[in-house]
Amino acid sequence: DLSDPHGTHRTCLKAIIKACDLCRDDDWFANTEVWMYRGAWQEWPIYQVEMAGLGPLQLVLVGTALELGAFLFEIPTGVVADAWSRKGSVVVGFLNIGVAFVISGLNPLFEIIAVLSFGWGIGWTFISGAKEAWLADEVGVEVSAGLMRKGARLGSMGSFVGIVLAVVIGSVQINYPVVLSGVLFALWGVISVILMPETNFQPSNSAQGRGQ
Repeated sequence: DLSDPHGTHRTCLKAIIKACDLCRDDDWFANTEVWMYRGAWQEWPIYQVEMAGLGPLQLVLVGTALELGAFLFEIPTGVVADAWSRKGSVVVGFLNIGVAFVISGLNPLFEIIAVLSFGWGIGWTFISGAKEAWLADEVGVEVSAGLMRKGARLGSMGSFVGIVLAVVIGSVQINYPVVLSGVLFALWGVISVILMPETNFQPSNSAQGRGQ
């Protein structure tokens, strides 16, 4: 779970642990609880084992494919965002992940899951950094920092709702939350095409040069 494509899960966990260590002697800390959210990842390994029947080696290979896709395409997709369109990069990423989730959830076969995990890793790299850069372009760095904090708080609230829905839906069929997550990712990509403005983007000449 900590080895997500863009490494933020591990980084966030280290930050939480460090914050807890710094506050451990404060009076209020004794009554503090830390909750970790897994989202669609809650059902993903269960689906891979129970429905797809993946063995230990196959699970490792699927995880390796995901990491490999993210590693190999982090720089190329960054060039796409800087030279072509940050909005476009985010949209491609959401659609990519959505399609990968839906097809994987509907086809519990090792070969399909492994290939689409590689594609899923690529999809994350299209979003990684491009979303934050797009927001900074549109509203400025200082305003974007506040909006990202607000978005993180709203995301945390949505996470609790997602946990409940995942448990309820997963109790009917374990692959349903995976498929639904894919549909929502793809839908958000379509919504982003309509609602995301891109008025202040300036293509990077250096990125265009690297792309050529």
